[in-house]
Amino acid sequence: MSAVNHLSDDQRMLHESAGAFARTLAKRLVNAIDHPWRQLWPEFAQQGWLSVLDPVDEGGFGGSFVDQALLAAALGEQIQSTPFMVSGSTASLTLRYGSGAWLQRHSQDVRSGRLRIALASEETPLDPMGASIRTHAERHGDGYRLSGAKRMILYGGDAEAFFVSATTDEIGPAVFIIPAASHGISVDAYRLIDGTQAADICFESVLLPSSVRLQLSGEDAKQVIDEAIWSSTFLAVSEGLGCLETSLEATKNHLSTREQFGRPLSASQVLRHRLADIYIAIEELRSLILAAATAGGWRERSTALSAAKIQLGHAGIWAIEQCVQLHGAMGVTEECAVGQALKRMTVLDRLFGGADFHIGRLSEDMLRGPS
Repeated sequence: MSAVNHLSDDQRMLHESAGAFARTLAKRLVNAIDHPWRQLWPEFAQQGWLSVLDPVDEGGFGGSFVDQALLAAALGEQIQSTPFMVSGSTASLTLRYGSGAWLQRHSQDVRSGRLRIALASEETPLDPMGASIRTHAERHGDGYRLSGAKRMILYGGDAEAFFVSATTDEIGPAVFIIPAASHGISVDAYRLIDGTQAADICFESVLLPSSVRLQLSGEDAKQVIDEAIWSSTFLAVSEGLGCLETSLEATKNHLSTREQFGRPLSASQVLRHRLADIYIAIEELRSLILAAATAGGWRERSTALSAAKIQLGHAGIWAIEQCVQLHGAMGVTEECAVGQALKRMTVLDRLFGGADFHIGRLSEDMLRGPS
């Protein structure tokens, strides 16, 4: 989102500070044997990243989705995977809709980053947006007994709690903030091709107090679940934009410095046209992200985001592949930034549904007609 000419003064300062933090974070993560998110996540809170959408009178930035996109793009520019994509949105929603007793006890931990909440919504690869919920919570005394399974929980292996969608007999869909240390939880942690930490989690008759359920039910709870997934998807696409911008810049520098037959590769008109095509693909993605960030109603936001996800999966993947090709064989090495970017972009494309999935969503939306 670094088309700085179109940013306000506040957004320009946010972009600069986010970039500085992301660069520092990336250097620390390169030297870390493992990514110690229990130590690093509070720094996101200190930078104000977890409260960018919160009102100013509640200690937040009072920002917009465009501001959130700037933060995610800054991480993307460093080609760095972090929990911000999912845990940033769950923190804000938990503070907004959490119940009295639980919120009073843990709100400061969430705000300070001492308690990181991972989004647990996906149950099957065929439903990456978590529309169908099979995890079930039944009444058990004054609380609930929850059973089910969630897959592809990003950074779920070392999270302190999970933002879990479930169904109930009495109120329909519901959201539970489940402590990771609860009895009956088994975690199968693994890494994706770009090094992103993920986990599949099984809940077997997990006993929960009523206070861990967000005080929403039915369609209101479903809307919050959808909002958490929308926000995570939006940040994934925004991160992809930053990743592409870095890759384009690296490719331009490579073509300017590498010589063939006594002149730089950038002197070739064919290669200059290829760079122009990559630039156009990136700008189209930027426009679709801005459309999603500024859309009015929920349906418009959802439609615009699906369009951006399609652009990321088609033109975005094409663009990063072109960057790799223009680097030659060195483009697929571990040491080359565009090689790392290709792996990161591949993951971002598949998270929360690939291009084909979102084409299907848009088709269904068109068949429904105007709301």
